[in-house]
Amino acid sequence: MTHVAASRPWLATAFALALALAATLGAGDASACSCEPQAGLMQPNSQTTAVPSNTRVWLRKKSFCGETPTLRAADGAAVAVTHAFVNQALVLSPTAPLTPGTSYTVEGCTNVNDTTFTVTEGPDTTPPPAPSVTPGQTRRELADGTCGGVLYTELTVPLPAENTMLALDVAGRAQPDPVKALDLFFATDQPYVGYQLCQANWNPTRSGEATAVRLLAFDLAGNTSDWSQPHDVTSLTEPGSSDCSVPRPAARPRDGLALAGLLPALAWVARRRGQR
Repeated sequence: MTHVAASRPWLATAFALALALAATLGAGDASACSCEPQAGLMQPNSQTTAVPSNTRVWLRKKSFCGETPTLRAADGAAVAVTHAFVNQALVLSPTAPLTPGTSYTVEGCTNVNDTTFTVTEGPDTTPPPAPSVTPGQTRRELADGTCGGVLYTELTVPLPAENTMLALDVAGRAQPDPVKALDLFFATDQPYVGYQLCQANWNPTRSGEATAVRLLAFDLAGNTSDWSQPHDVTSLTEPGSSDCSVPRPAARPRDGLALAGLLPALAWVARRRGQR
């Protein structure tokens, strides 16, 4: 074997390229084990159709932004804002009403996909109604490419009004200050309570453990509803985990076929290099 490799250096090169390709094909998605941002992390955004002039900017993860993100109008003028850090969330509050018909962009949040919105109307001072909560199915998932276990209970909570979001309170930890519930908020009618990658809000320590949850609705301007009635949710047989310790997914059969088909091409490339 040593003699063949020495007499044909291109063969050794092709073999090394094949090993590198096999490692690439067999590896899992590295981004699946990270807290990469997803669209919709900022409210309002370019998809929001009704934005009041007294809107605040709600960012679900302050770690996706720099220390002091800024707000600018479409003409480049800086907008004075205050920064409020609420646990993991970040809220930018303009110190004066914004101008209807004007677009604004948050700068300094390079890990947020959609950072522009347009003000469409005057101030909003009407609180949304309290949400109605229905506990749904409890799930435990460990799918190919995910990072650790996912254990959560879905909650069906119809959004009570347009452009409202939901704040979750687990075990009364937000009493008496509703803003503490903004540690994790949702712009969807199907939030969850449990232990999920990057967004854990309840980590049960034993099978059958229960906790009370409730939600409030709030709008872009920061008007808040009353709390919903509390509901109990119960953990599944095992607590969840969100560490990045799951084994690398096994290579799929199609990966092996792709590797076999590319070996002749790799050998040709390596041999051409060796002849130069």
